[in-house]
Amino acid sequence: MAAGPWPDDSGALLVFHGDAAAVREIMAADPYYATAGVAVVSLRPWQPVVGGG
Repeated sequence: MAAGPWPDDSGALLVFHGDAAAVREIMAADPYYATAGVAVVSLRPWQPVVGGG
C-alpha cells in the first residue's frame, strides 16, 4: 500500500495491491474508513506501466 495527501490538503490518494473485493474487505475491517469526515470518493482499478512489481 502507498498513501499520501494532495498538496492542497483537499484529500489523499491511497494505492492498494489486490482486487476490488480484497480492498473493500480491508476498508470494512479498518475503523479509519468509518471515521467522521473520511469518505471514499472512488475505488478504481489501476494498471501501472512502470514500477508495478
